[in-house]
Amino acid sequence: MLMALCLTLFACEENDNTQTPPTVTTGAVTNVQNYTAYCGGEVVDEGSHSVTAYGVCYSTENRPTIEDFITIDGEGTGSFESLLTDLQPNTTYYVRAYATSKAGTSYGSQKSFTTKVQSSTNPVATTVNAYMSDAQYSSLGFESESGNIYSYLYEISFTVSYSGTDGVREMGFIMGDEYWYYKEISDRTIDDVMYLYANSSSTSTYIQAFIQKADGSYVYGDKINVNCQYNSNTPVARTLSLYQTDASYSSSGFTSSNGKTYSYEYGYAFELSFSNTTNAYQIGWLVDYDSSTGDYLASYSYNEVADKTTFHDNFVIHSNYSSTSVSITAYAITYDETLILGNTLSIALDYPFYGYRAPQKQVNVKSPVGDLKDYHSSSKRCTPLTNEYIIPLGGTISTDDLLYFNMQK
Repeated sequence: MLMALCLTLFACEENDNTQTPPTVTTGAVTNVQNYTAYCGGEVVDEGSHSVTAYGVCYSTENRPTIEDFITIDGEGTGSFESLLTDLQPNTTYYVRAYATSKAGTSYGSQKSFTTKVQSSTNPVATTVNAYMSDAQYSSLGFESESGNIYSYLYEISFTVSYSGTDGVREMGFIMGDEYWYYKEISDRTIDDVMYLYANSSSTSTYIQAFIQKADGSYVYGDKINVNCQYNSNTPVARTLSLYQTDASYSSSGFTSSNGKTYSYEYGYAFELSFSNTTNAYQIGWLVDYDSSTGDYLASYSYNEVADKTTFHDNFVIHSNYSSTSVSITAYAITYDETLILGNTLSIALDYPFYGYRAPQKQVNVKSPVGDLKDYHSSSKRCTPLTNEYIIPLGGTISTDDLLYFNMQK
């Protein structure tokens, strides 16, 4: 018995000492500048223990380790991208991805790159124009990046231009005393959009382009002031949430309103909100609206035009496939026949459906350029429209635009 116990203890001890380090790969080095570059990787497998930290390590010496410069980008598995900072111009660096667990630290393959040569060119930053392109009000409020709720949301469109950027540290723009930096440093003109949250129907801000030179000093373009004013006569339509509720299959098929038979029937639900509808004669939603063409599959309107009301509705859609999708866009039409479009939410619809799925909700608005380094957005029944409007974004409705559709895929 004593010998058996010893063997058991020895086997357990031997098993506890069996440790497998994580597996990590190094990604490509991209966007190399004078003082910065990007490189990432992927933690493919955690091994015998959970990965507590991953990122990249870099140095001017061969085979860098976590004792050199490092980034810490997360834990667990998955792909990542890292910003390498504090580099020197015209210098060769070596970089490897790493992943650390109780089993030790693993490294990916080594990559090398050389930063750009510092240039003596005098850079120029130009603020071409800036103006308020849209203003919205909501009694429910708009959530900012910091999580605060504001009643008004102003869209600021602007154009900035940069030249002589070879060798500079950073380039970007200032909005309301806050600096925003672009990832890519190059000579170019950028049309961009930012959003200003406020609790007043009248406010102001400014846009100003800038460049940070190699020596740390700044070059600024002109400051263009932007006055923001909300017109209370403009209706606001918002798509708040969209989610799947059901999915069914029938070998004999489901008969839709167009008389055709489909194998699958999907249920979905959504919430809409409308405000400032005094000047609107119709509110509703569009199914599968395509912003590039202005077309959509179907449109539905409510019997009552209500201000500051949240609508919740359930619908079905048919398909011959075990996976499809649907999108919803809230809209309002003013008395001068201007179409006001809200945001669009899209979801996948799958069979089988195993129950509740977290709804797709309206997300905070972001800059569409997409290369900023850091981002600082009573149930009522309805009646389908007999006539379906197919009109371009921002267009107007006339009787010549009426087409007929069924809400089927």
